[in-house]
Amino acid sequence: MAPLVVREPAEYFPSLVDKQGEGKGSCWLWRSSVKDGYGYLLIDGKRVKAHRFAYSLWVGPLPEGRYVYHRCGNPLCVRPDHLRLTDGRYRTRH
Repeated sequence: MAPLVVREPAEYFPSLVDKQGEGKGSCWLWRSSVKDGYGYLLIDGKRVKAHRFAYSLWVGPLPEGRYVYHRCGNPLCVRPDHLRLTDGRYRTRH
């Protein structure tokens, strides 16, 4: 029996993203678990939104109390240049 190999989320996350839309402005779509329209992954038994993980992986740490907003409006998009930090007020105005 082969040994169980546990990979870090940063290792397997890219394999769950559809980057077929590589053109400028094309979304990178999450292709795994979805709930309420948002992508999710499990990290240490905790459900984490895929776009928040993508931001922390490819852009930088998420400050406490900040949200990750989809510039493209697609909640399954995890493309780093489609994501930006907000304090939440922006989300409720649009």
